[in-house]
Amino acid sequence: MQAILNEQEARGEETLWEAEYQQQLLHWAADRVRGNFEDSSWRAFWLQAVDGMSGKRQPRALSMTLAAVYMARVEFWQA
Repeated sequence: MQAILNEQEARGEETLWEAEYQQQLLHWAADRVRGNFEDSSWRAFWLQAVDGMSGKRQPRALSMTLAAVYMARVEFWQA
């Protein structure tokens, strides 16, 4: 029984380590490309893709119109 518990604990630690690694990798990559985009495009992308905010909530968070948010995201994804 102890062996099973130890195995589960080790898997949990590996999963946590992998999640932290993926987060660091994302931030590293984001830092490399962020300068290629307008700030509004970057913020619209980040709020949707990373933070999971819906497009309908972004205009208030970004102080932009809904149309401007969508155009900024289009600019980002076309780059």
